[in-house]
Amino acid sequence: MRLRELSIHNFRGFGSSSSPINFDGDLLLFFGPNGFGKTSISEAIEWLFYGSTKRRERGDKNSKREHADSYKNVHAIDDVYVEATVSYQGNDYKLRRKLEANETSITFVDGIPALFASIGLSPVEAVYPIIAQNGLQSIIHSSPKDRRDAVCAALGLDELVDLKSSLESARSSLQRTPPNTVILARKELSGFVSGLAQIDETRDLAKRWQQSPMQVSSTTDIKTLLAAANALSKTQSPDVENALIALRTKRQSIANNVLNTSTVKPLQNYEQSFSQYRDTASKLQVELLNTIGKIQEVLKASVKAFNIALLNFWRMGLGFASDEICPLCEQDTLTKSKQEELNGRIKASSEATAAHSALNSSISSLSTLTTRLISDIGRLGINGLTPDERTKLVSLFPSQSLALQDFLIVHDDWVNAKSTINSLLEQITNSLTDLAVAVTDPQRVLTVVESLNSFNLQFETTSSTVNTAYKTYINSWLQFDLVLQEIIASDTEIAKIDSVGKSLKNINYIKLITRYNQLLVDTQNIIRQVESKILAEQTSLLDERGTIVKDLYDRLNIGAQVGFHKMEPGNDNLKLHASSFGKIMHAASMLSECQLNCLGLATFLMRANSNVSPFGFIVLDDPVQSMDDAHAESFMSDIVPHLLDDHNKQVIILSHAKKISERLNALNQHRSTRVYHFEKYEQTGPILTEQVEMAQKLSQIKDAMKGNEDNRKFAVDRIRVLAEALIRRLYEKVNSAPVPSTLDTSSAKPLLALFQSIPGTTQQEHAGLKDTISFADPAHHTQVGYATPVQQQISPHVSRLETMIKKYDL
Repeated sequence: MRLRELSIHNFRGFGSSSSPINFDGDLLLFFGPNGFGKTSISEAIEWLFYGSTKRRERGDKNSKREHADSYKNVHAIDDVYVEATVSYQGNDYKLRRKLEANETSITFVDGIPALFASIGLSPVEAVYPIIAQNGLQSIIHSSPKDRRDAVCAALGLDELVDLKSSLESARSSLQRTPPNTVILARKELSGFVSGLAQIDETRDLAKRWQQSPMQVSSTTDIKTLLAAANALSKTQSPDVENALIALRTKRQSIANNVLNTSTVKPLQNYEQSFSQYRDTASKLQVELLNTIGKIQEVLKASVKAFNIALLNFWRMGLGFASDEICPLCEQDTLTKSKQEELNGRIKASSEATAAHSALNSSISSLSTLTTRLISDIGRLGINGLTPDERTKLVSLFPSQSLALQDFLIVHDDWVNAKSTINSLLEQITNSLTDLAVAVTDPQRVLTVVESLNSFNLQFETTSSTVNTAYKTYINSWLQFDLVLQEIIASDTEIAKIDSVGKSLKNINYIKLITRYNQLLVDTQNIIRQVESKILAEQTSLLDERGTIVKDLYDRLNIGAQVGFHKMEPGNDNLKLHASSFGKIMHAASMLSECQLNCLGLATFLMRANSNVSPFGFIVLDDPVQSMDDAHAESFMSDIVPHLLDDHNKQVIILSHAKKISERLNALNQHRSTRVYHFEKYEQTGPILTEQVEMAQKLSQIKDAMKGNEDNRKFAVDRIRVLAEALIRRLYEKVNSAPVPSTLDTSSAKPLLALFQSIPGTTQQEHAGLKDTISFADPAHHTQVGYATPVQQQISPHVSRLETMIKKYDL
């Protein structure tokens, strides 16, 4: 892939008005002062293809907050993107990456959203084509492990390194912060250790469970716990389920000897039993009121009632009567009014009969409910402590135990409430036996009604007391039982049973921790296998690639007796060796900064020159910044041609030193070369000017001086620029060396002294060039009365420069 054109929009130092940069050439040279946007170009190319930059990645490690939004130009008000026209595999493409929210990005191929992989382009770490001076020593000045990882990436082993790093990170995270279920399992099992330590069969198990981290083996530990359970219960249970049953039976037997809690412990289904009791009690109270009402109906009906025999006699007589003739006296005494009177007496007595029947039914229902309620109260359990049990319970607790005192108060309240309601129900039951007969006795009926009303009131109060006492007892017991069980469990034998039993009940925790520990072991084994694979591959590749690094390093350090020797791979590290007159030493600590830069540059170039790289270009950002003149010259005269010719690379170099660009340009006149100068930096971004050949510059001036005032101003300014270029080019040509660095940023006037020192130049040329530079000096433009020269005034200076360019073949 070759770059043809690059457009940078609102990215880093570039604003929204930046023009596309022509990259159509073999050698692209950019020079300008620091801070003018050179690095923004290299990072734009880097971000375009990789979606990130090395500098940003390093910054994020220190502070993501400080480096957030650093891709976007601070003055940007619209889209941020980098776009390049490229030629790749015989086709031209327009590739674009656009910044999205949260600094994600999307890519386009020829204006259509698509991954670059859609054209067969897969940028990977192993072929990174961007080499920045600030990262040259990142491989050298890093830990042996990080260095190994970086070199592995350069060798194309980054997938294996990433796999190993991911495994190590996951294993470390899993080991450092176990899942909550594992933490809970460890905590639960560790609570049984003290009891297990007292049992012969589980003593070794307890020691392993006390280790940090806890050492658990489900197969061994379950078998050990099962053996301990059988020894404690004196059974031969074949499995965990039967062992737990045997342990519970044994524990209950021992616990009963300490204290039998069956008389004070709520039944397992106490909520259901209490609900059933409340339902029956409610029905009984309703039926009490119903029975009282039925008695009232009987009393009303009985007032109108007559002797049953007499009622039957009347009923029969009325049946035999004809009209008003009485069947007994055969007189017309059975008038209609008399018949109505007799029928009324008969009807009233029928109502009394029905009322008696309804009363009997209500009494039967009330009796049934009373019996049922007595049974429901029995189902609530909690019969209360016997005197002996109370004495034994008190003896288990220390004197003045508030927990015991509080419980006994609630216990007594419940026992009294239960006794009271049972006594009342017994009275109600006894009163029902002759209730039907008593109602017919005028002397007893009022007493019966009063008794039932009294029972109703007493039951309402007593039932409420029972409800409150029962609920209070249940809540109190749940708290008291925890204290009681601790005391009972403190019995040595029970403590052993509890430790084994609870461990077996948590068999899933044992299996969980076993799986967790095994996962850590398995992951470590995989990591070792990957390490072995990396080492083997690295050793093989370094035999090949190491020679490339050595060759590139030696090109930069011709004839040096002190320098880089080789890279030595190892498990989780990579050593850099140097040699000093045949003596091996550590490169990172013994080589100079310049030598280390050469080593870093050689390593990165080895990576960028990989024969599997899809990139036909290399970007070098200030590659010789920390090198002396000799090493810089080796880079320019040997490394750059090596990249251009031997590897057929398009080489893009950005430098703050003008002499570097001029020297590279001079050495590569026969190549397709483009030189760009960062003239100034504005809010909208850098102002880039392409440095054209002398003839082209001269032609521009000739055209401009024929134009309007603005064109002529431009022509005068370009005369100054052309004069500067003439002096610099002539100095390099005659002296075969770049202009002294002290004059890198000098204007035309300070360069006149340099021109006068160039062998072969004449006094006449010295004076003429001085006159031309004075004519074109921009300072004259601000003088009072200054007017833009006309063509006739400009033409002699153009002719003078043209004559000198031809004379010196520039």
